[in-house]
Amino acid sequence: MGNLLSRLNTAERLQFFINTGFYFSMQIRGKYSLHAQHEDHEYRAITECFHRIFQCLRGIGDSPEPRMPEDAVLLMLNDIAKEARLQEELNWAIEEATKLLAKSDI
Repeated sequence: MGNLLSRLNTAERLQFFINTGFYFSMQIRGKYSLHAQHEDHEYRAITECFHRIFQCLRGIGDSPEPRMPEDAVLLMLNDIAKEARLQEELNWAIEEATKLLAKSDI
């Protein structure tokens, strides 16, 4: 994945992280059902993942050169998701974003 991101232009990188955030949020919605019992660590992990994704988006929007290497952002997301047992949901979101990127003509 890292090599792919380094070859993308700004619009493609932005679209990748937008789609990853969107699809990850779709997977997480199922965790928020009425009267569901959640543990705080899961909420913190979800919030931290979205913070990192949107931090990345802000950086891409500000400059063509990322503030933080995007590969590092993906590693952080992976670590956070793994700790909260959300790895499957994150992997699905990344796969969907990658599929859309392959179809894109950006």
